[in-house]
Order: sequence, then structure tokens, then C-alpha cells
Amino acid sequence: MNSVSHLYIDRFDTLGMPTLQLSGDLDLHTRRALEYRLQELRQGDHRRVGLDLRHIRYLDSLGVSTIVAAFEEYRRKRRELLIVEANTGVRKVLSLLDLEHMLATPV
Repeated sequence: MNSVSHLYIDRFDTLGMPTLQLSGDLDLHTRRALEYRLQELRQGDHRRVGLDLRHIRYLDSLGVSTIVAAFEEYRRKRRELLIVEANTGVRKVLSLLDLEHMLATPV
């Protein structure tokens, strides 16, 4: 039985900062959707962009690497990509990989 990955991405604007709220699985099969949405936001004039990861069910290494690559790309362009919300599982993964600096509020 094959399991199908789903990722839903909603955009909210809070205090002038666009935030992408992700729900579902961020993995090999869904990471391109996040890359596309982040690319759209990079083309705008937003200095800060938020990621809300409270509703992520599953995060694999490619999902993490997608977030890290976007974080670095934003930094190179003198912009900020912040994880504004994260569930316990995501926080644990970021902590294990020494990536807490990506959180708006560190662990």
C-alpha cells in the first residue's frame, strides 16, 4: 500500500510579514510546492517571511534541507526567513540538527 504525501500551504499576512502556514507532510514528494511558494515571495519586496510549521505531520531530511536552503538564500539577499511557529516534533528535529537559530523564538 502506497502512502501519498500531501502538503497544504496557506498564506497569511501579519504585521506586514507574509507567513506561509504548512499543513501535512514536507518531504521528497512535496518540497517543490514549498520551494515554489518561497520563490514567489522572494521576488517581492518582503524583508521578512514567516513559516508556520505547527501543522506539519511528517518532516524528512529533504524537507529540512529545503527549509535550510531557503533560509540561506534569504540571508544571502539580506532578508529573513523565520519559523514563527513549530510543533514539538519539528522543534525536536531542529534542535537535534542544531538549527534552533531558525526559530523566531528559540527552543
